Amino acid sequence: MATHTIIHRLLYFCLIEIRSAAYESQTKKAFLLADLLHTIPLQLEQVIQGGRTYEDLLSWIQQRASDLGCEEWINQIIRTEQQRQT
Repeated sequence: MATHTIIHRLLYFCLIEIRSAAYESQTKKAFLLADLLHTIPLQLEQVIQGGRTYEDLLSWIQQRASDLGCEEWINQIIRTEQQRQT
């Protein structure tokens, strides 16, 4: 297994653990963010393999954030990062 795949899977399982702990402790924001982001490491594998693009992945993240009601959090980070690059 490639090193990047191992790292992506570690992140995936870590985010699942965070989501589970947040659910048990009723920490809503942590649960939502972990729920939103836990599949991204596996989707990064698809980007590396050419099955999707980073732009596709970002669009999916934004749509999922909207579905979960945390789109403003995501959009603020995206805006901040875009401003940092200019």
